[in-house]
Amino acid sequence: LYPPTALASSDLLAELAAMCSPPTDGAVGVHEVITYNYDELFEEALVAGGIDFETVDRNERARGALPVFHPHGIVRRDPSSTGNWVVLAEDEYHRQLAAPHSWSNVVQL
Repeated sequence: LYPPTALASSDLLAELAAMCSPPTDGAVGVHEVITYNYDELFEEALVAGGIDFETVDRNERARGALPVFHPHGIVRRDPSSTGNWVVLAEDEYHRQLAAPHSWSNVVQL
């Protein structure tokens, strides 16, 4: 699903992914992740760490695994993927920000 890359094996990504492991000592743990990166490198680190997750698109709802949200879009490595979309221009960002019930604003709240 996610091919390993040199960047996905970074110490920072591995540590962030480890923080998302389900706690074994009764602690609360991480319930969801919001990332403003457009890439899938964090998801690749979760796969490498054996952590069950789902990337939640703006047209979907979280279904149970650790949800990973990209409120400004995502560009997938797989060119045949249909989930590619990004907010890059300032006017797009402000249009999105001005809509209080937009998916990205609700996710961030």
